[in-house]
Amino acid sequence: MVPPWLTDLSVTYLCLGAACAILIVVDELRHPQHMWIMNVVWPVGALFGTLWVVRQYFHYSRLASREQAHAAMAQHLEPPQPATHSLLRHGRQWHVRRHLRLARLCLSDDRNRLRV
Repeated sequence: MVPPWLTDLSVTYLCLGAACAILIVVDELRHPQHMWIMNVVWPVGALFGTLWVVRQYFHYSRLASREQAHAAMAQHLEPPQPATHSLLRHGRQWHVRRHLRLARLCLSDDRNRLRV
């Protein structure tokens, strides 16, 4: 027999998933996605992913709204990317610059040793 607390937890989780899906549907009515299939995928994903999918939706999907995509295409630009991508890109550039600086220091130290 299934314990009653597990049934209560399951019903709560299903209600939370339905609430998350409704939240995403309401937002998609205001800001439809550039690709029509994503208007279906996000709410269906929210049914079982609940709060994590809602966070991902507002972080990534809002950048792929029809208005933002058409504005970028009109100016012949790439669609906007999430801030985390640009941070990672800049972080890698900094990391590469740091290694180049260290390599130059090592080379200059080797040259100075050869002169002595």
